[in-house]
Amino acid sequence: MCEESMYHRHCKYVCPNHGVIMDCADTFY
Repeated sequence: MCEESMYHRHCKYVCPNHGVIMDCADTFY
């Protein structure tokens, strides 16, 4: 997954490099 490229946005993690989006339901935050 991403490290620096990942940013938190409204309970969602978006990765510009891989295009990975994780919602709150993923309990990743």
